[in-house]
Amino acid sequence: MSSFGNGCLVVTLKGLLWAKDPEVGKDFELHVLVRDGVFDEVAEGRAPTYHGSLSWITFQQDYPHWTFKGLIVPDAWVPFGGKVEGEVVLNEDGSGQYTVTHRGLERRGVCEVKFVERAPAQTQAPEGLPDILHHFMKEGPKGRLYDFSRAGFHHGEEPGADPDLPLFPVTDFGAFPDSGEDSRDAVQAAVDAAVAAGGGVVEFPPGRFDFSLFEKKDAVEIAHSRVVIRGSGSGRDGTLLVNHRPSPSPDHSRPWEAGYFPGFFHVGAIPCPVASTTDIAQAKVAEVVEGKRGDYFLTLAEETPLEIGRTYLFQQLEDGEGSLARHLVMEACEPAANYRGEGKPLVRQLVKVMGQEGKRVDIDTKLHLDVGSWVAELREVELLHHVGIEHLRLRSCWEGYFEHHINPEHDNGWDHIKFEGIEDCWMRNLIHENTTSAGGFKDSRCCTAMDCRIVGNPAHNGYATGGCATDNLFLRMDAGQQMHGFNIQSTMCGNVFLDCQMDEPGGLDFHGGIGLDNLFDNLLGGVNTGGGGPGAVPPRHSRGLVFWNVAPGRYTPYKPWKEVRELADLKMTPGLIAVGCAGRYGQPLEIRGLEGKDIEGEARDDLIWLESRDRHVIPRSLYRWQRELARGDVPDWLKDL
Repeated sequence: MSSFGNGCLVVTLKGLLWAKDPEVGKDFELHVLVRDGVFDEVAEGRAPTYHGSLSWITFQQDYPHWTFKGLIVPDAWVPFGGKVEGEVVLNEDGSGQYTVTHRGLERRGVCEVKFVERAPAQTQAPEGLPDILHHFMKEGPKGRLYDFSRAGFHHGEEPGADPDLPLFPVTDFGAFPDSGEDSRDAVQAAVDAAVAAGGGVVEFPPGRFDFSLFEKKDAVEIAHSRVVIRGSGSGRDGTLLVNHRPSPSPDHSRPWEAGYFPGFFHVGAIPCPVASTTDIAQAKVAEVVEGKRGDYFLTLAEETPLEIGRTYLFQQLEDGEGSLARHLVMEACEPAANYRGEGKPLVRQLVKVMGQEGKRVDIDTKLHLDVGSWVAELREVELLHHVGIEHLRLRSCWEGYFEHHINPEHDNGWDHIKFEGIEDCWMRNLIHENTTSAGGFKDSRCCTAMDCRIVGNPAHNGYATGGCATDNLFLRMDAGQQMHGFNIQSTMCGNVFLDCQMDEPGGLDFHGGIGLDNLFDNLLGGVNTGGGGPGAVPPRHSRGLVFWNVAPGRYTPYKPWKEVRELADLKMTPGLIAVGCAGRYGQPLEIRGLEGKDIEGEARDDLIWLESRDRHVIPRSLYRWQRELARGDVPDWLKDL
């Protein structure tokens, strides 16, 4: 046993780990992974809720006796850190006993040793296009697969400020780097000056700027279009904003409501916290009687003049029989209480009017659902536009490890940025340290978040999308080790998450919603999971959820000691399209059908399109392929198909 084949030797020390807190009430295993027969170097120690590389174990083996020592580095999910040192005695059948000192206490127990053969290289991607793309080219967006090509700032353009906007350096208003003074009021004054000028760029030089230094202060409010917050970079020589005090919740029994008060910036026409509790829909302007999925136009009941270039909220309302919700979930589940009741707006899509001729109205994005027998209408909305936050490092002075719903501080007390009621806005090149929620887009349209990263203490939320969020793009976003790394909920539609990633354990969290046609394209890591009470789920998503070349991780922060292989549950995500999805570590993925059993092989029915299981496909990115197709940039080999 001095060496073994291509694979991993897993030594499981049962019941070894223990916590100081007696309420934990359970001991957990320590897994020691020795790869490819290398005993004389550092092995990986995997505590039940810690799966990173910082834990290390060094083995010395003289079969059947092994001695080892190491360190388990705890994080927010682990109460089991500390030094370990001891020995293992093996039996011929692979069982054994250990004697270990952990946190100064001697522990004895049984262990198991097994060899896990390394998974073979991923099967080569199939030749040609996946079948779902042949259907798309034949049927267009009226068919099963939606056209996501218009997601993002100005339908996919690079975000940026108008070069003619005037500059407003924060130093002109009394905020100086590394001054040891609170900068919040001076930054607000610079924003107000930009607003008075009809828009502007609020500039930060390199250095540190403190917020809520001596007392808790409100977030800087940006309630006007064409205002950009611009730092000098997110690196060590850039701009650092530091928040010193957490936000409270108006109701201590609802700790997540601390999120109404972000620590740095709030963007929206309605100030916080009122915006978070206000429906974006305003006066009804027209009833819609006709419209088809994939069309760029709809028909009004009456010839009602609309404002060209203005954005409206198109929505379809539930009837007294609950037929719209059942149609959206295809009878796969009984929708939760939030989606029941006559008049509930279950389909919501922000659309811009591009032209009108009589009752016909041309819009700039494709409809997601046919107008049926349900009431359909257009309502006025008030949205800010061209607001950006970029090139900053945002830090919270949060010392505690995260505990879910323990109090407002832990749930949302250290939120950073909140966008609500916006279009054509952006955030980019931001690093978030020790945040309970980094940022996101609620009731938003055609916004882009790109090249942002969460570091530091793992916590509650990463990047959130909710309300009637429509056609937003999240590009190269790193959600770190947040519990709800990407939090998706409500009636969102047409949003794209491209080349994003999460650490272990992290959650791709569908927190309850009846959204349509959202795309996760080359997502790396994370487990499809979700919270939410009986009022919010099921479903977690309705028709048109797309996983394209997704590579899930193995562990969920809800039960981080337990490996999870489930990619999806069709009762929660009916109408799923999963193409080219393969485990990040080569682990097989499971999809649970309506009978509670894993679906075998591939499937092509109304409830699921499952293609190229456990191997990735070409094209690598569905979003980019659809954009090339929309622009006419199609290679010759594709034209021949």
